[in-house]
Parts: sequence; C-alpha cells; structure tokens
Amino acid sequence: MKVLLLLHWLGVFLSCSGHIQIEHPQYHSPPDVVIPVRVTGTARGMKPPGWLSYILPFGGQKHIIHIKVKKFLFSKHLPVFTYTDQGAILEDQPFVQNNCYYHGYVEGDPESLVSLSTCFGGFQGILQINDIAYEIKPLAFSTTFEHLVYKMDSKEKQFSTMRSGFMQNEITCRMEFEEIDNSTLKQSSYVGWWIHFRIIEMVVVIDNYLYIRYKRNDSKLLEDLYVIFNIVDSIFDVIGVKVLLFGLEIWTNKNFIVIDDVRKSLHLYCQWKLDNITPRNLGDLFSSCLSVFPE
Repeated sequence: MKVLLLLHWLGVFLSCSGHIQIEHPQYHSPPDVVIPVRVTGTARGMKPPGWLSYILPFGGQKHIIHIKVKKFLFSKHLPVFTYTDQGAILEDQPFVQNNCYYHGYVEGDPESLVSLSTCFGGFQGILQINDIAYEIKPLAFSTTFEHLVYKMDSKEKQFSTMRSGFMQNEITCRMEFEEIDNSTLKQSSYVGWWIHFRIIEMVVVIDNYLYIRYKRNDSKLLEDLYVIFNIVDSIFDVIGVKVLLFGLEIWTNKNFIVIDDVRKSLHLYCQWKLDNITPRNLGDLFSSCLSVFPE
C-alpha cells in the first residue's frame, strides 16, 4: 500500500494497466527554502564507501539524508524513437548521464525513502519521511545552492479514488521478470534491501498530448522523464523490484491510439505494442504509455 501512496504523491496516476496519466502535483503550503549542507565522514562517523550525507533543514527540523549513486538505471545504449513529419520512424541513442541518480534514506526513519537526481544542477526528486512525501528542486538562478522543499498533498479521498482505479482495471500486458543476485551492501540503518530482487525491463511511450504540453522540447521532456523514472525505480526497489529503462518512444506527430478512456486505451495500446514495440526485439519488456489527457 505504501508503494501506491508514494506513486500518488509523485503525481503519477498509475492505473495498473500499462497506461499512465500525468497529473499536476498538489502542495499543502508554500515551500521551505533550504541549503543542503554536506556532512563529512569525520563529522558523522565513517560510512561505507560510496555513501554521501547531507543536512536538509525543513519543516522545523534538521533532516540528515544518506544517499548513494544508483547503478543500471538505464540501458547502456538507450534507444529513443521519434517520427518525421512524413511519419517515418527515427532511432537515436542520445547520451544519458547515469552517475547522478541517487537513492537512500533519512537518518532516524528506517522506512524512509530518498530518490534524487543531481544531473541538471542541484537536488531534484522526492523524500518520504514518516509517511509524508516532499518534493525538492533547485531554486532557479540561486547562487547559494538554495532549494525549494514542498510538502506534497496526500488527501485520503484522492487516494481512495486511485485505489478504486487499480481494482477496476486488470493488467493485460505481460511483465517479464528476471531474478538476479543483489550485491548491494546492507546498511545497518537502511532496511530497504533484499537478498534477491526482480527486474522490470521497460519501454516508455510518450504520447502526443504530453509532447505538446512540453512545447515539443525533447530535451526537457527527457530530463523530467529520467528524474521520474529514478523515483519510480526507488519506489519499487522497496519491494525488491528493479526497474530498468530499455527504450523510449515519443509520438511527435500524432497519437497512434485513441486516449480518452482507460479501458479502451489499454486494449488499443496493448495491440499497438504487439504490432510495433515487440518486433523491435528489445527484449522481454513491460511497456507503458505516458500521457496527459487533453484539456
């Protein structure tokens, strides 16, 4: 249940059907302005290699986060498919920085979750502390490493609606899992670890509505998608599932299915996937369509 709640706080409506609808996150109050302060090993005692610690003062408290760089978040040669004006498909393999996505925990809360990116300057991501989720992002044009921390909305009514959607829609697209050994070092303060975990190899399709909302800015769209994907991977890591991004497709000209009803869109999308994604031989993949309904 906590995994579903975290997805809701993230602002992503996941209908458990391979179709994801993006919504705008909601906040309880104005943000706290914070300056993360690096904590050295001598100040807090020695941590295992690779772990970094920061103090984040917000919500009337000083929180100490411990984070470590993720490995294997993206495919080594991540294919991104787009379309020409004439409808021909194009494949590119843009450089994806993969050493700036972090996961971790908040000191004093063994069930906490931290998922951050530093790829685009400053910290961007979420922190979940005592069942409360916060979004953190850099303050634009700050010269002193200032960040904004928002408390995210988690109204029970909204969560109940989301949970109902899960129950009504049965998943019909296949997920392929592969069990592998987990070589991650167990942390004495961090309980989000499993001896074995499973892998979801995923292809994400960006629909034309979302592409237009981003003003057809491929770079910004991909930046935000990578941050979201890092968060999703962190959430599922809690239950021993590793999510790997193996491919992306952006419907740059038009939508190839009707996106106005979850059930109908699911059926159409699964058929489109079988006809278009599966023949590309990317592997045994779970595919999701990332969209925003037109206003």
